[in-house]
Amino acid sequence: MQFLELVKPSPSETILDLGGAQGTFFHDNMDLVREYNLKVVIADIKSDDLMVAEKRGFSTYLMQEDELSGMESGAFDVVFCNSVIEHVTIPKNCVWDSTGQDFYEKAYCTQRAFAADIERISKKFYVQTPCVNFPIESHSWLPSFYAYPKDRDKHVKRLKMLNKYWIKSTVPDFNLLNEKQFADIFPSATAILCNRVLGFPKELIAYRS
Repeated sequence: MQFLELVKPSPSETILDLGGAQGTFFHDNMDLVREYNLKVVIADIKSDDLMVAEKRGFSTYLMQEDELSGMESGAFDVVFCNSVIEHVTIPKNCVWDSTGQDFYEKAYCTQRAFAADIERISKKFYVQTPCVNFPIESHSWLPSFYAYPKDRDKHVKRLKMLNKYWIKSTVPDFNLLNEKQFADIFPSATAILCNRVLGFPKELIAYRS
């Protein structure tokens, strides 16, 4: 497992699964949790998902969208954040109405602050996100979706239409990053990795071990 190889969690460490929803990752890897006697805390903004995580035996924490900045520095041994940071952009109740190009600037500023908080509250971290340069956009499943000009107005209108007919519906709350942008917001990372499929950059990983 790449997370285990890169971060090397020590026995009895506390892991914050940030945006972990129902705790699926660590539930699927429960042997790892038991072997290392890890204390896993699932943090998310959705209470229904956290109820499932609780039934799976995890500690849970219901967060507000902007609550991370108030957490104590070094509070967790490890922060694990899988396919979440691309959704940390603007308030969820505004994403369908935000059609101006300033969405991307605001989104990136929010992501930068989120990344800084991850670095601050953790001793070690593992953050994964889909890469903007992959030919299939992971949220909409649209071929070469980001090969089109980054026109926010067209982006929102297209998703409104496609959500009625396309096999995969989605919400336009995400801002995908390239490798340089991802490295810029995680200056203390041990390394930035790019996992590829058929030569194409599929996902980016920032970690500190």
